[in-house]
Amino acid sequence: MTIATKVLTYEPGPYPHPALPSPAKVFADWLLWLPHGIDIRAAAREQIASIDRRASHHPDVQFLRMLLVALAEGDKLPVRRRKC
Repeated sequence: MTIATKVLTYEPGPYPHPALPSPAKVFADWLLWLPHGIDIRAAAREQIASIDRRASHHPDVQFLRMLLVALAEGDKLPVRRRKC
């Protein structure tokens, strides 16, 4: 199951229905679920592709996608160094 599936396959039950987990919670759960030694950036790119295939414009899904992009492209982001 991909994280996109976890967010996108939510089916509300009888009221009151539980709230969807936040994108940050889904992201953290996904990170903890990954097997030891896996290429995390490649796994993030797979999740991004899964989200893109579904073409969801839901704000929570887009926020989750943004978190995954930040992880997948982390080596391309500028690093701020502290001044000592």
